[in-house]
Amino acid sequence: MELSYSKLAIFAMVLVVAIGSQPSMARGEEPICGISPTDLMTCKSAVVGTTGQLPSTACCAALSNPKANLPCLCTFKSSEWIKFLGINPDLATKLPVECKIDPSFHC
Repeated sequence: MELSYSKLAIFAMVLVVAIGSQPSMARGEEPICGISPTDLMTCKSAVVGTTGQLPSTACCAALSNPKANLPCLCTFKSSEWIKFLGINPDLATKLPVECKIDPSFHC
């Protein structure tokens, strides 16, 4: 229990430092793996829970953007904060296939 609290406290401190030193990140302007946070949010309904929903047209458009770096997104697959946000990493890694961007994509 103590270890979990320590990890959460460290994560909170890193987040505060990142937001304080990068105001544009706090506004969600910095892309994550070439995709804006706003565009990533269009995929949220497809990656939460145990089954998710079909990805929306907007989600697939965001992932098929030439600037999107899908292998980069794989680096977050085992991240604790992804799970903390309620994102199912297994569903998230299936999006490129479900959106017909890359039928052989896997992390």
